[in-house]
Amino acid sequence: MKKSACKKILVAMALAAFAFASCSVDSSEPAKDPITKEDPETPATPAVPEAPSTPSTPESPSDKKDEDEIEEIPDSVEGLKVFTSLNVSDMSAKTYSKNEVVLENNIEIFSPAEKGVVVEKKSTTIDNTKYTNRLKLGGFGKERNVTIYVGPNVEGTLRIVCVSSSSSASDRALMANETELGKAPTKAAALSGTVKADENGYIAIYSNNGGGINLYYIAFTTGSDASSEAVEKQCSSEASTPALDNSAVRPSYDNGLKVGTRTKINEVDTSKIAKVVYASPNGKTTGEGTREDPLDLAGAVLQVEAGGAVVLLGGTYSLSSTVKISMDNNGTETAYKYMLPENGAGVVLDFSKQEIGDSNRGIQMDGSYWHIYGITVYNAGDNGMIVTGKHNIIERCVFQANQDTGLQIARRASSVSNFDEWPSDNLILNCTSFDNKDDKTGENADGFASKLTCGNGNVFDGCISYANCDDGWDMYAKPATGSIGVVELKNCVAFSNGKTTSGANYANGDMNGFKLGGSNNQCPTAHVVSNCMAFLNGKDGFTDNGNGGALQITACTSFANVNSNFNFYRTFAGGVFRKLVSMIGSEKPKQVDKFGGKEKEVTVAAKIADTVYYGDKSKGTFYYVTEESAIYNGEKIGTAVTDPYKSDVNVASAPTADGTVDAKCRNADGTVNMGGYLETKSSSTYSALGARFGSEAYEVLDVSLILN
Repeated sequence: MKKSACKKILVAMALAAFAFASCSVDSSEPAKDPITKEDPETPATPAVPEAPSTPSTPESPSDKKDEDEIEEIPDSVEGLKVFTSLNVSDMSAKTYSKNEVVLENNIEIFSPAEKGVVVEKKSTTIDNTKYTNRLKLGGFGKERNVTIYVGPNVEGTLRIVCVSSSSSASDRALMANETELGKAPTKAAALSGTVKADENGYIAIYSNNGGGINLYYIAFTTGSDASSEAVEKQCSSEASTPALDNSAVRPSYDNGLKVGTRTKINEVDTSKIAKVVYASPNGKTTGEGTREDPLDLAGAVLQVEAGGAVVLLGGTYSLSSTVKISMDNNGTETAYKYMLPENGAGVVLDFSKQEIGDSNRGIQMDGSYWHIYGITVYNAGDNGMIVTGKHNIIERCVFQANQDTGLQIARRASSVSNFDEWPSDNLILNCTSFDNKDDKTGENADGFASKLTCGNGNVFDGCISYANCDDGWDMYAKPATGSIGVVELKNCVAFSNGKTTSGANYANGDMNGFKLGGSNNQCPTAHVVSNCMAFLNGKDGFTDNGNGGALQITACTSFANVNSNFNFYRTFAGGVFRKLVSMIGSEKPKQVDKFGGKEKEVTVAAKIADTVYYGDKSKGTFYYVTEESAIYNGEKIGTAVTDPYKSDVNVASAPTADGTVDAKCRNADGTVNMGGYLETKSSSTYSALGARFGSEAYEVLDVSLILN
């Protein structure tokens, strides 16, 4: 089992706040492109500036290196306890009026002065980094300032890229609390110095004399300077080798409901498959593909015909290179190609021999019309599986301890620039993803992702994502490639993301349950989420992450997530939120639930109906909205009620985030069964609200295998 150092990556083009603890460093991820990494998080805006909590994500565009879009990861910096930054280029160009408080990732812009504070388009390049916007403090003194929160009496290095607002005035002192960083240059440059926060945890940045100063970028670090060399710190731990058979453990909870989907592939006797190619852990490249003389896996996928199957004999396949299914290796709409274990045998594809690297995926699915069933992909050097083709079904697979996202849907190469060519209409069905960790950077490894460059029609149904170092799900999009297609998530669960099952905290990760977009409304997509559950995640349970599209979130439950349960304050295009249940129990999230933007910034007001949400942090008050109503960020509408967790749920004991979840939280047919956890009681006022799972599948899909 390979180990590597958990590293902190600092990027100049970033918007992030981190609070580091123990062996970890709280969080964010350098931007990466499709089948590699690109996964910046659009930072959440707190109601008031509080101590930086669990992570946000920096964006760091970088040049593409080759057809596989592999890019260099920047040198990392370790030893940081706090890293807070603001790149003004990520803000909207506008004038922030008198007495308006603007929050950007724990950074507060305050202007009681008459003229307000202006963010204007003005480009400059410093140290090979281009900044496109700047913030004009204007005037001098604390009437206009930028305030950052770093923690009471915390001391560290503050670095600011700035310029005097007058090309002839070189005497304007840039202050941080009572410390002078230096005189603002008449040509944009960086000033830095050691600064200490006040007893309340704040550092106020302002011009002390003579007039205004324009700011391009702010970064505060403790523990080591952002320009220092990396100090490696071991952050990972050995993952447990996957069990070949855990089918004996099943939930006993039976509520008589049929929820979710399965296919009939688990009913197939593999000895009856007509067009069969056998592979085994000890198969040879020279094998004939029979059961008696099996091939290796790489050779078997080349020989299978449409309507036929690669049948995997049970055992652990020790692999050192990617199993690649090429873009010309396709089934058809009426005759898929299949890969499945022999009659339910345990199959683990163990990639522990692979080096960590952006191209070292476990399975690369460039083909279309494939159905892969019932395998575990373990410890790949990058994604456990990357799906770049179309009309594929990945069913009852487990993705464990991979060095990037367990399963990701994205284009295969940067040359695939046409949206219609991006992966689409893939069904990820009843899969589980956990312990994905990214030892190289301490981030990036989500459970599942459909992001950056994916088309329409991709669906996750009945999937469980937990204990990954980054997010449970990630649907980030960026301006360089534009909006992605609509992704549908249904009957899914995300919990305990941000720490692996061993307890290792990869705090560069974002730690959300369901992260549904990004890029500050520049790439809106109206994703659809229904009957999903998020709990005990290290940041938000559900978040728009800056996706301004008209999200549709229905019948979802969110409980005791560290930052907030529902964080949709940037859903500007008329999102619809129905039948949601928010609960906190003895926990107190850092933020209340938020829906829709502020009234003056939305295109269409968000709508909320039949929903219980956490609306008042100081009083611990929830609100119950029955009739469909328009809602804007910060509004408290509906009837004040108590936390539904106290008396309205069937089961209050959460499943343990260990290696047994796939067995303990699924029915025999693979559909999700959470044992009644967090489901509202039939006697409750909220009985029709929130996520609810059943005892067997509602929908059963046919397969197109040709049988004898």
